[in-house]
Amino acid sequence: MKKEIIIGIVLSTATSLASGENWPKLLDDLVSTDSSISAAARDYAFRTALPRLESMDAAALNGEIQQILPLMQDKRENVRMQASGIIAGLASIRLDSSVSIAPAIPILLEQFKDTQARVRENAIFTIITLRPIPPSEALQPLVDLLQDENLRIEGGAIAGLSRLAAFVPAADDALRTYLSSEKRPDRLIAAVYNIGEAKYASPATVALMAPLLTYKDERVNLAVADAFRKLGPKAAGAKESLRDVLSDSASSDELRDITQKALNAVGGQR
Repeated sequence: MKKEIIIGIVLSTATSLASGENWPKLLDDLVSTDSSISAAARDYAFRTALPRLESMDAAALNGEIQQILPLMQDKRENVRMQASGIIAGLASIRLDSSVSIAPAIPILLEQFKDTQARVRENAIFTIITLRPIPPSEALQPLVDLLQDENLRIEGGAIAGLSRLAAFVPAADDALRTYLSSEKRPDRLIAAVYNIGEAKYASPATVALMAPLLTYKDERVNLAVADAFRKLGPKAAGAKESLRDVLSDSASSDELRDITQKALNAVGGQR
């Protein structure tokens, strides 16, 4: 009898592991109003469930993602937020995230318009951080965010388009259109910062950024010079504009300093 009980426990455990995580229960517990239940669920999620997902191969993770998809579309906003947070965490960690969480991409793109702010942000920042590159089907949804009232969201769209620009010409076109028309200093600063962080800009985009070195707001000048520093040789087309800043007696010491660093990085040491 004892042997049968032990065998039953082993079989039950094996079945549980083979079937994957019970995601509906875990997320229900995470959003529980009982603090002891939600705290235990958070501890389990961070110590056991998420590390297990991080270590899976892409095919196995695809299967787990399929179980999470209905929860990403749950009517309860707090459940959607938890589900999107799990996907966002995986996207930021896994080097193969554009493949390993591929089943979630269509829903993530739909969530660009989610009514819950955190769900929306999680979806956008998951898409733009996918590696090796964001999916090409994200192009138009990202373009649609370029005039978003939330500066963080618009900056995220710039970052995503900058990462796509090396592979999708239309993404580079969208960046140039934006830079050609945008006049607000805070938006320009966010845009050039994200282009620099993406480490890619086409020669045509660099040519549009170069005049901003003499924009009427020095904060923009500094941001552009620093973006060129990050872009390095990809911003070689800005050498003369950088030299002009250094030659201008009206340039501040701070602007001269970052401009010299940028000139060194692009390969045009003075």
